Amino acid sequence: MYPGGVSDNNVDSVSLYLDCRDATEEHPAFEKHVFRIVNQHDSKKNYEQKSLPFKEHKDPDGWGWGKFITHKDLDDTKKGLKKDDTILLELDLTVYDQNFQHREENMDPNRKTQTVAVPTCTLSNNFGELFSNEDFADITFVVGTARFKAHRAVLTVRSPVLAGQFHSGMSDSQAAEIHVDPDISPDIFREVLRFVYTGTIEQAILKEDPTHLLAAADRYGLERLKAMCEAALWDMLDIENASWILLAADRHSAVQLKEYCLEWISKNAQKVLTTESFQNLSQSDPKLIVELLRVTSDPDGEAQKGIKRKRSMRADEEEEEEEEEEEDPFNGVMPPPATKKRRSTRRRS
Repeated sequence: MYPGGVSDNNVDSVSLYLDCRDATEEHPAFEKHVFRIVNQHDSKKNYEQKSLPFKEHKDPDGWGWGKFITHKDLDDTKKGLKKDDTILLELDLTVYDQNFQHREENMDPNRKTQTVAVPTCTLSNNFGELFSNEDFADITFVVGTARFKAHRAVLTVRSPVLAGQFHSGMSDSQAAEIHVDPDISPDIFREVLRFVYTGTIEQAILKEDPTHLLAAADRYGLERLKAMCEAALWDMLDIENASWILLAADRHSAVQLKEYCLEWISKNAQKVLTTESFQNLSQSDPKLIVELLRVTSDPDGEAQKGIKRKRSMRADEEEEEEEEEEEDPFNGVMPPPATKKRRSTRRRS
C-alpha cells in the first residue's frame, strides 16, 4: 500500500497492489482477489475493487491499482470509510493450482499472528529410554538364559494378555519373575518389549524372522505388531513359501494375511501345489488344505465371494475416509487471459 500514491501520476490517491514474491516464469501463480474498505457506518456500502476472474503472476511485481481510492473519498466522513483516523481493509483471495482448482478457507481477520512454540512430543523417546533403563523395574522375564527387566504398569496398558495375567489374582500374578514360552527366543522377546515401550521394532528382525515375531505378537495380543508382521510376510510371499506363510497366518489368527494368501494361491495353484512347502502343509494341516482346495477349485464360489466381499468392504471404508476432490470453478473452461497492469516507478510518502 502507498498512502501517498505509487508515483507522481496519482499523488492524490492511495495505491494498492497484491504481489507474489516467489512467482517466476517457470512457476507462475494464479489467483483472483477483491480489495475492500469496510464502511464503518453501513456494511452495505463497503468500497471494493475487484480483479479479473483469473490472474497469472510470472514475476514478483504485482497486480493492483495506482488509483485505488482518492484521498477525497477516503476523508469524506459521510462515506464512513475512515473513522478516528482508522480504516479497515479486507482482502478476499482465491489461489488456484496449475489445473485451475482451488479450495475455500475462511480466514479470521482477528486471528492472532503470533504463535506459541510447542516442543515436539518426546513420549516415544522417553519410553525408549525407559525400555533401556532398569530403574524402577518391578518384574523380570526369563527367556532361556536371558533376563529382561520391565515395568508392570507399562506392560498392563500395552498388552491385554499381560494385563489379564497381572489382574488374574492367581499366585503367579504377583510373581517377581515370569518364565516365557521357550518357543520365543530372546531376540524376538526383546523386540516385543521394544514395541510395547516405543511402538517400533528393529527392521532387521522384521525382515529376517517375521513368522516368529508374528507368533509372539499374537501371544501377547499386540494387534499392530501383528499387522506389521503380516505386511512383511505378504511382501516376501512367493511360489516356494506361500504354503508355510498361509500356515503361519492360520495358526496365529492373521486374518488379512490368510485371506490374501488363499486368493493368491488359488491363482497360482498349479505351481504352488508342486512345492515342498505345500507337501509339508498337506501333512501338518489337512483342514487348511481342504479350505485351500475349496477356494482353488471354485473361484466363483462362496469362499471367494466371501473374500471379495471383505475386500470390497475394506475398500469402501478407505474410500469414505478420502477427501472429495474440489469442483473445477471454471467447469473445465479456461478463463480468458487477463491484461497485466504494471505500476510505474514507486514513490512512498
